[in-house]
Amino acid sequence: SLVDANTDQQIWADNFSWKMENIFTLQENIAEHIASALQVTITPEEKSRISKVISSNPRVLDAYYEAQMAYMKYAFTAIHTDSEYRKIQSLCDKLLALDSTIAAGYVLKAETFLTRYGNSNRNKEYFTNAFTDTLEELSQKALSLDNNSVDAMILMASYYELTGNYNQEYYFLQKAFSLNPNNLGVVSGLSSYYAIDRIDAENAIRYAKKALAIDPQSVFTSSIYLNLFNSYFNIC
Repeated sequence: SLVDANTDQQIWADNFSWKMENIFTLQENIAEHIASALQVTITPEEKSRISKVISSNPRVLDAYYEAQMAYMKYAFTAIHTDSEYRKIQSLCDKLLALDSTIAAGYVLKAETFLTRYGNSNRNKEYFTNAFTDTLEELSQKALSLDNNSVDAMILMASYYELTGNYNQEYYFLQKAFSLNPNNLGVVSGLSSYYAIDRIDAENAIRYAKKALAIDPQSVFTSSIYLNLFNSYFNIC
């Protein structure tokens, strides 16, 4: 079932009796069924993302989802410990040892690295070349394996934001947005770009409102409201 997070009202529910012969085909069929029931049109780009498979190897999938779940828990925790950080990096290494061509594995390593060492201090003078080089290396590796990885593009935008190359930051954010205009990380990133790096209150507010419409209670929510506050302040 699907529930509206703002109202707690159920907006869709159904039962399925399909045989689970191919979990990925089943996933695609369910997504199309939901879209049809809600009278939503799935674009070719969205259908491509839905049908995209990280790997057909069950061991690789298990390793990926284990690392992903550990990272999600880590990202939503206020205090990031070294032991948790090392655990996630170890899980990512385990995944990449099974299949070194999984772009999402390098994305997870980079996201965990950025969460641990980047978001704890937004003073750009803090960041060393070693830090930014590692972030760039992992992000570039992910893009070399999947040049349409929106998550890798967001990481590259973060790298260029931290190194002060705002034109390249914007380039990767816009490229990611063109591939997935409803990706929360992309929309939140554009809001921050216009609120902080290229003072443009109108666009900062537009993207901030879009981000809140996508998910009003995400890991980005506090920074989105800060962007709104600063942007409205600049207008006044």
